[in-house]
Amino acid sequence: MSSGVGSTGKKVRRLTDGAMMTAIVGVFLLLNRYTGEFFESMLLFLFPIPMVFYAARYGARSSWPVLAAMVLLAVVLGSPATVFYVAAESLLGLYYGNGVYKQTPPGKLLRMTMIISVGITLFTTVLAAAVFGYDINAEIELYKSALDQTVSDAGMVYPAGFDLDSTLRTLFMVSLVASGLLDGYVTHALSRLLLKRFHYKVPEGTPLAEYFPPLWSGYVSIRLFALFYWSARHTFAQAYLQNICLAAGAVGTLYLLLYGAIAMLVVSRLVYHMKTVWAVLLDLLYIMLAPLLMVIIGFLYITTQWHARILERGRNNATKTE
Repeated sequence: MSSGVGSTGKKVRRLTDGAMMTAIVGVFLLLNRYTGEFFESMLLFLFPIPMVFYAARYGARSSWPVLAAMVLLAVVLGSPATVFYVAAESLLGLYYGNGVYKQTPPGKLLRMTMIISVGITLFTTVLAAAVFGYDINAEIELYKSALDQTVSDAGMVYPAGFDLDSTLRTLFMVSLVASGLLDGYVTHALSRLLLKRFHYKVPEGTPLAEYFPPLWSGYVSIRLFALFYWSARHTFAQAYLQNICLAAGAVGTLYLLLYGAIAMLVVSRLVYHMKTVWAVLLDLLYIMLAPLLMVIIGFLYITTQWHARILERGRNNATKTE
């Protein structure tokens, strides 16, 4: 008899938690509606959080009905675009929460979260172009006109051989990928912070310097970087195909750039014992002045024994200091 009561209590708790998480999404949707879709455009990273909490406690199997309820609520309170955003971001939250529920290593969880987030960002742009009349080429032309006007007013001219169209298209795709990566990272960082605050069991992360990315990711990324470089300098017959190549290439380029920055940060901290502030500032300087060099450094950091040697030298330095 007591076991039956306990089982009923668990079911009631599950339903109550699901209703509470759905209500939180409802509050977000109402605020989004009355602020001119401010949440949708600026605070999109908040939408996965309720699903993260629910899936982290109950797992993926019990979370699907709650996700469906959130989407139905978005149908009632939001626009068609809002419905897609809620569905996509809640799905991201379900994945992340289920990873916490299964105690997936944080490095793998962060990597997959960022990949999914980039996919959502790119697919959202394609969907907006196909369904809601958002014209990517027209937006790029708008940027081009504004830049042409600025250059003309300043009495300047473009360098010989400078292809403004391909440069703007490249920057547009890079900005989309970077936005997706940032959204995924913020979701990861905010979820870990809140889950720890509410005493959820969160798997401990590997120190940044000791994390070894998969070897294959370096070789895939360098090929994507080559694709990015080639696509930016050629005009495709099909614009959508060029956009896909640029987007895929931007993912690989940013991945190598990220690990190039990590490599230099690790070297500065472990080998030269620089303070974190100065190491980060030096890292940013490298990225701005020599991005191609940072891409190459990132590739070597992932695919060679250089990473292991940096750690070994850092341990030797620490031993000598002691």
